[in-house]
Amino acid sequence: MAPATKDDDTSRRVYLPPGVWYDFWTDHRYAGPTKIEAAAPMERIPLFVRGGAIVPSQQDMQYTDQAPIDPLTFDVYPDGASSRQYYEDDGISFDYQHGVSLRQRLTAAQETHGVRLQWLDWIITAAKFTTFSADSAFASDGFDHVSS
Repeated sequence: MAPATKDDDTSRRVYLPPGVWYDFWTDHRYAGPTKIEAAAPMERIPLFVRGGAIVPSQQDMQYTDQAPIDPLTFDVYPDGASSRQYYEDDGISFDYQHGVSLRQRLTAAQETHGVRLQWLDWIITAAKFTTFSADSAFASDGFDHVSS
């Protein structure tokens, strides 16, 4: 993040360390290390994401159990191959303190004509849960899925 520090500032000088960086708002790709002049209007903080990042997001909510997460979105910022662990609990109880959760590994690999995504290492820890097929649960999203 690189917020403006004065009321009349409309831009901000930003140093991006070595590596690939993306402007979160425009998806513009930068190769670091470099210094740039980033637009910094009052309504939007300049935000940069390191290449290779996989960032989960969901719809806005006022409290945790207002609505189911629908859709769960992963923004992928390509730079070779990368992975991240996704963690989810029921959002209601304290069962997470006893290890009741879902952990998944998501990998992204940059290819010639896009990005390949895979789900790996499904780890479900629960006192009781409903079994479902990863293929049927995610088949309509257009991604290649691998369950283990």
